[in-house]
Amino acid sequence: MTPLSALRFFGAVSPPARVLVAVLAILAAGAVVLETIDAGSSDWVLASIALVQIFAAATGFHRAASRGYYDPILLDGRRVRLALAHFAISALPGIAAWCIAGAAEAVAARSLSVPAWRSPGWATLFLVSAVPWAASLRASRFAVGVLWLLVTASLLVSGTLFTPLAAIHSDSTWAARHPLEAVGVGLGFPMVIPSFRWPLAVLGGLAVISALALVLGVAQVARGDFPLSEEGT
Repeated sequence: MTPLSALRFFGAVSPPARVLVAVLAILAAGAVVLETIDAGSSDWVLASIALVQIFAAATGFHRAASRGYYDPILLDGRRVRLALAHFAISALPGIAAWCIAGAAEAVAARSLSVPAWRSPGWATLFLVSAVPWAASLRASRFAVGVLWLLVTASLLVSGTLFTPLAAIHSDSTWAARHPLEAVGVGLGFPMVIPSFRWPLAVLGGLAVISALALVLGVAQVARGDFPLSEEGT
């Protein structure tokens, strides 16, 4: 099976939830409208896209595979390619919405130096695409997104994130002096990453975590067993 045919298969059999695709499309369109009216006014849309992407990318794999839905391609044997194709289809709507919003920002600002296209923006998009996808492979759809959002809300309600966020906002050198804590802030509240400028060490840490999640997810698909189970279990 070719990469293109694998993409078509997963796009037909297990695409991201339509309601989330629709929400992402609305957010992307909203960014275009906002940037047309007032340049730079759509920065909050990126945070919304990142939030929705946490759910959209968490499409799951094991449940469908154990019901035989993926048998036609699992028998092909090229599971690394299939895993990457599944990830691409899962992440595609969010990536498309992000790129549209970023293009609107760049056109309005007449510059590529906009939040979506800067390094923190790419780090955010990679993080909220790879981690939910990999973590949800053996979980129910949306479960990882719900858990991540619950952790973020708990950290915000408890005030745990307020101090480091205030420090990052007021002191541009804080993240460089506290890289591990800054990485923790990014993981706990990824929607805020594009809003700040981060040192390379922090962005590199987030990128490594995202890449590691993707590699582990691909390995899980490549080496995993998916025994058939009853539809109702």
